[in-house]
Amino acid sequence: RSFAEVPHSGEIWGCDIDEESIQWNQNHLAHLAQFVANPTMPPSSFADGFFDAIYSVSVFTHLPEDMQTAWAQEMHRVLEPGGVLVASFHGEHYWNRDPEVAAEVKATGFAYRTGAITEGLPGFYMVAYHSIEYITREWSEWFEVLAHLPRQIDGAHDAVVLRRKTD
Repeated sequence: RSFAEVPHSGEIWGCDIDEESIQWNQNHLAHLAQFVANPTMPPSSFADGFFDAIYSVSVFTHLPEDMQTAWAQEMHRVLEPGGVLVASFHGEHYWNRDPEVAAEVKATGFAYRTGAITEGLPGFYMVAYHSIEYITREWSEWFEVLAHLPRQIDGAHDAVVLRRKTD
């Protein structure tokens, strides 16, 4: 819905692994975008270089490290060369709330915490924390970091603006 008032040309697509959410969007927001369910693990159904931009909110904030790597590679695949990915992550604002998490993120750049499973969500859907240094280091094969915007998304999630590297 956030994109309804943004002037644009071209198509808008909404994707998620939650088929129930995708169905709701298809039923209520089809006038704004096309919606498809993604598999839990890549590949998605999109062709190489399909998107010129991707806005990924609350995806990398919930995946274990191996799934994050797989989806970062997939985002690289489906973005056109030079395309832009804006992704949210739990940055310092989040990880500084817990001294144990903060110590792990400061040491490695990443922490993933499990807990009670939320009804309706897959068991891996937990909480992940990142430093911008981790994203820069671990995703540098596929992306160039253009900007880091702390607490930019809903006043809470950090945003990272990335440009897809060419092959």
